[in-house]
Amino acid sequence: RVAVMNEGRIAQLGEPREVYEHPQNRFVAEFIGGVNLFAGRVVGYAKGMLTVSCAEADAAFTVEHLGGLASGAEVTLALRPEKLEVSPQPRPELPNRLSGTVRAVAFRGEASSCEVELPGGKMLRVTLPNAARAAPSLKVGDAVWLGFAAAAAVVLAS
Repeated sequence: RVAVMNEGRIAQLGEPREVYEHPQNRFVAEFIGGVNLFAGRVVGYAKGMLTVSCAEADAAFTVEHLGGLASGAEVTLALRPEKLEVSPQPRPELPNRLSGTVRAVAFRGEASSCEVELPGGKMLRVTLPNAARAAPSLKVGDAVWLGFAAAAAVVLAS
């Protein structure tokens, strides 16, 4: 078990994977590993799926969330860089899609790190596994689509 401390108090206590995958607040999400954060407002909830409008991404995201939140509630979505998928075209099987432009690519051996800029200027970090012998063929300036599953993002109360 691990404890994440914030100003002398336990912010979250749990198994390492649980703390990483399900941070309880923004502090823990940012403290444990890289994370992309989206400020948003709840616009709907049905059957375990929350719809969150994020102005900075110019998009509405569908994310899994147990227990509804009132329409209009302000939230933050936390999305780990390895949960984003990159493709040259939008992938219809992913409910959440964004277009962007690759601004940086760094080969790190087991993975490549990328920075993708959204049309509104927000930068997202993406981690791509180098499972094949060839590293991802992304280049600076490439137009790409990012996508993520409804279960990939964590909803944090703002």
